[in-house]
Amino acid sequence: MKTKALLVVLGVGLILMGCTLSQGRPSKAIARVQNEYLFLEDIQGSASSFQNTNDSILIVNNLIKNWAIKQLLLNKAFVNLSEAEVKRLNVLVQSYKTDLYTKTYKEKLVKTKIDTLITREEISEYYELNKRNFKLNESLLKGRYIRILKENYNMKEIVKRFTRFAENDIVFLDSIALQFSSFSLNDSIWVQSQKFLNKIYPLSKNDYNKFLKKSKFQRLEDSLEVYLVHINETLKRGDVAPLDYVKPTIKQILTNKRKVEFSRNFNNEILHDALQKNEFEIYNLNE
Repeated sequence: MKTKALLVVLGVGLILMGCTLSQGRPSKAIARVQNEYLFLEDIQGSASSFQNTNDSILIVNNLIKNWAIKQLLLNKAFVNLSEAEVKRLNVLVQSYKTDLYTKTYKEKLVKTKIDTLITREEISEYYELNKRNFKLNESLLKGRYIRILKENYNMKEIVKRFTRFAENDIVFLDSIALQFSSFSLNDSIWVQSQKFLNKIYPLSKNDYNKFLKKSKFQRLEDSLEVYLVHINETLKRGDVAPLDYVKPTIKQILTNKRKVEFSRNFNNEILHDALQKNEFEIYNLNE
């Protein structure tokens, strides 16, 4: 259906442009610049997501005009550039083409050939050997909070459950989470202190450091809501980052190292294989 609609649009668009196509044009050609033709399939993907016919006519017209401008400029470039300039550009084009094909092929091999599963032991070993390199650029904390309207009928129970925070308390708080304006109960993971404290509206940024030095549980209020906050642990900027926090970074580092090693070994293997099959030779220029 999209193809039929596009053909209709193309027909209307070409009429509006005042284009006349020669009788000897190739099948499905929709435009020509000298000996180069633009075909329906060349623009089908770009022009098939239209909302209405008027939009489609504009899209098709612009696609055809842009193609024509590029072809005309290319033809003029070949005529007006010097032989040396054309030769230099052809070298760059061939180099880019080679890089594009080889890079795509090697990336495909990497996905199918190397084992990207990084074990916990590998991550821990790398962390212990390079711990001094993982210094925090910002403070972290482990904590939880609940933001709730002051008039909540269940306030005493919520405060009791929040401070005790046993397994059955967590289940209870999760079950009534719709009563909270916002909340975060996962206090076993490290998070950026500023992002966490930004959600505690009674606090200003100037209060953050003082707040983190106080007791673990605090209750704050504004005119409408109560904020229950419990901080388990904190780390300052410049401290060694905890393993759990840098684990994704280490995993990516180890994966990249495997890719580099695979690429290096693959290059050596492909050269060795070509030499064995007499597909590659290095000639002695003195002979």
